[in-house]
Amino acid sequence: METKEQHLSDFDFELPESLIAQYPLKDRAASRLLHVKPDGSVEDLHFRDILNLLKPGDLLVFNNTKVIKARLNGKKETGGVFEAMTERVTGTYEAISMMRASKAAKPGTILYFDHPEGKEPARAEVLGREGEFFRLKFDHPVLEVLDEYGKVPRRPIFSMPLKNPTKAVIRRSMPSIPVPLPHRRQGSTSRMNCFSRFAIKAVKKFS
Repeated sequence: METKEQHLSDFDFELPESLIAQYPLKDRAASRLLHVKPDGSVEDLHFRDILNLLKPGDLLVFNNTKVIKARLNGKKETGGVFEAMTERVTGTYEAISMMRASKAAKPGTILYFDHPEGKEPARAEVLGREGEFFRLKFDHPVLEVLDEYGKVPRRPIFSMPLKNPTKAVIRRSMPSIPVPLPHRRQGSTSRMNCFSRFAIKAVKKFS
């Protein structure tokens, strides 16, 4: 069977900036939900309406991972500026990262990560390459460095500054963590309240 070569540009489409939500709603259950019906037609709903779509025995899959700050900026020992994006943490002191610099860092190169408040930089050594990625070994635990030195990587579609810069998009496996109920306004249904009602409908939960 003949296959057609694909390019990233094949997936470009027009998305007006006015349709891009910059911040989540305070009442998460009021978020929009697109329902694709069995016949292929669609309808616009809100997240709280999911309770009306579920049937006994349905399976819900929950993503209970925690996000971490993943973008690190700094300088190589030669003085060259770089940006590193953590792709995954492979050990207490090691991680796989993408790197953007004027020249690719060679094995043995020492990297110094800038602290957002100007404190002493953190340090890591380039161990080698894995395809387009770099294997880094940190002097201190990776997650501690990311938490203190990391920044939030944001896609270009988001123009507004983050209200809470401690959130990020790179994920790591974590145990389930209770989420406090948001302030309830009269006539609103909180996201957690929606979740608690799944049991009433005999819906199975997997996380």
